Amino acid sequence: IEAAKVFHGPDGTFIINKLGLVQLINNNKKFSTISGRLKQISNPGNGEIWGINYLGRIFYYKNKKWIQIKGLAKYISTKGAKILIVDENDLIKEFNWRNKTFTNLKVKAEKVFIQNDQSFWVLKKQMAYKCIKRNCKRENGKFKKISISPEGIVFGLNIKNQLERYDGKKFKRVITKPSEIRDF
Repeated sequence: IEAAKVFHGPDGTFIINKLGLVQLINNNKKFSTISGRLKQISNPGNGEIWGINYLGRIFYYKNKKWIQIKGLAKYISTKGAKILIVDENDLIKEFNWRNKTFTNLKVKAEKVFIQNDQSFWVLKKQMAYKCIKRNCKRENGKFKKISISPEGIVFGLNIKNQLERYDGKKFKRVITKPSEIRDF
């Protein structure tokens, strides 16, 4: 299997190949191809997938079909019923399930990562910000990427390619066998 990106979500492991095709290896080890060409996906669970294609269009997948959602995005993050995007103007927007549109949170970012119903994290110019609702506070360190475990533990890949873990007050380096980490 060739992959451009690999992502693990509540429904299984997702592989995006060089053409943008999404393939899923579910928890029962069954392999299936999901139609569509995407550059990024997010899996909140319950058989749902949210994705962004190479033109920035936003799609929602449920019951074996894709539905395009109005708007453009550069980045997407989902957890449960909460969906956040970074739009084409670097603004974070939250999906409103009632009217099926995105509402502007008036927070600027390059990437967004949902921790729980109340908290999300933002990366902007390699700086990490913890946001509770719309109130964002800068945290220590410079990062290339942030990842949040299903339990809500926040990890960061710093600009020196070292893994760090947020302990509730600040990021601290995690000692790993590889001295450099490219992605996680």
